[in-house]
Amino acid sequence: MSKKFDEYITAEAAELGLKEGKFVSGVLRVNPKKASDGFCVTGTNDILIKGKLDRNRAFNGDTIVVEIFPPSDWHRTTEEEVEDDPIVPDVEQLDIRTPAPQIVTAPQSLALMAPPAGMMKTGRVVYVSNAVWQNRVYACSLQPNRAAQSEDTSDTIRPEEKLIKAVPIDKRIPWILIQLNDVVKKVLNLPGRLDPSILYPVQVQKWQETGSLPLGRLKGVAYGKVGEPEVEAKVCLSEAGLEEHEVDFPKSVHEEVARMQENFRSELIQESQSRIDLRRKRVFTIDPATARDLDDAIHVEIIDDEFVEVGVHIADVSHYVKENSEVRIHAVLCDFI
Repeated sequence: MSKKFDEYITAEAAELGLKEGKFVSGVLRVNPKKASDGFCVTGTNDILIKGKLDRNRAFNGDTIVVEIFPPSDWHRTTEEEVEDDPIVPDVEQLDIRTPAPQIVTAPQSLALMAPPAGMMKTGRVVYVSNAVWQNRVYACSLQPNRAAQSEDTSDTIRPEEKLIKAVPIDKRIPWILIQLNDVVKKVLNLPGRLDPSILYPVQVQKWQETGSLPLGRLKGVAYGKVGEPEVEAKVCLSEAGLEEHEVDFPKSVHEEVARMQENFRSELIQESQSRIDLRRKRVFTIDPATARDLDDAIHVEIIDDEFVEVGVHIADVSHYVKENSEVRIHAVLCDFI
């Protein structure tokens, strides 16, 4: 098979190139408006990486080493682009009609050289020092792996098909190919129809030089259908690189919560004698119907023609959750898990 991408250089070669000033290191940020292009964010002069071949299989968020192209290959940006966003330009607005000025410089000075006003350095990825996809799961819909010009536009997977594609909801992430082995077929009930509205967690396994797309696998059960609140919450946790805390609380926490509930009525009566009673006001929350934590609310009351009273009501959690209590201690621990 012919290679579609260049092999990465060795870690030693990358370190040497950085020392000589031929390379720069930074974090890849893919352009969300045009996912084929991205920027190596260095903290000083960002490097434009134009096209998937020059990005060389790097993912958004990867720490990369970039070879800087000669000044003759740098890009000039339009005046409107510089005024609107001088740091990260929209590469669709790049003006390539005006040739870049021919600047003669030694290759080792390219990293330290500041581009002229209105110009942006360009380069290509030669090494990935930290691949974020190795520890990430991406929320994807599953679709048949067919060419865009294929006459078959259905969502049905035929018995002879060997691959399906996972399409991440994050447009900065490339499509991921999944092999249809016996396990995957059983989980997805294939051959048959794929429901594109169901999201699955997908983990990238590898991306070889000969592959136009990375290979991956299903990582756990489906999140569910797009648009459902619980599904969207799980997807947000996944996209942020977090894990849902599913470990149950210890018995001591449940017992403490039970004691709180037992004394609730008597404490309510006692507290109402020392606090301002606003229960006759129309107090309401602005949370969605699926919300579980109704911990703040408001009330609006017309006083007269000139004044309107707006009240903000905040739940007094500290009245029940005391310092050093079992609930407090384990709630803090959950923030770090």
